[in-house]
Amino acid sequence: PDSVQGRWIDKLLKGKSEIIFDDDDANECADIVEIAWNDLDIVCKLYHCKYSHGDVPGRRVSDVQEVCAQATRSAKWATSPESLISHLQLREAPERRAGRPTRFERGGPSDLSKLKRLASKRRFCLHIYVVQPGLLVEQIDRNISLVLGASDNFIHELTGYPLTVVGSRRSDQQPGPMGGNDYPPPKI
Repeated sequence: PDSVQGRWIDKLLKGKSEIIFDDDDANECADIVEIAWNDLDIVCKLYHCKYSHGDVPGRRVSDVQEVCAQATRSAKWATSPESLISHLQLREAPERRAGRPTRFERGGPSDLSKLKRLASKRRFCLHIYVVQPGLLVEQIDRNISLVLGASDNFIHELTGYPLTVVGSRRSDQQPGPMGGNDYPPPKI
């Protein structure tokens, strides 16, 4: 895949989550939704992917503002896991797949049905990620720091977990977690 989202989906497929869902399109909850569960918890990760509007990774404030606005809006799902699951079920309807055979990269509709039954019996943990390889940690200035910090504060307040930012350390490296907000969610 030649997109940020496609590469991130490939990375997630190497893991063990029960559901990986491509929700990219108008009215999305996130570009990618990853869900795993155990006997105690349901861990949902929302990934908001953004390419840089330039050829070289840099520090465009407008790119960071756009993806942070998306991440901040998605924090609303923390208070209603059942609504999030219903949203994903609706998005899988044939008329809402945007020409794709399915939005599922892993899992399927039966997994969402199972998840809906489990939702009231498990603790719901919502983690929000900004995936922007065009963001270089070495070039984060005060303006970008303020945008990231404001988003982190809001998301942390609503979800109980900090915003995780994935960017690049140097323009010749693969993307990876960065910054002071790189707190991995509980493993499942």
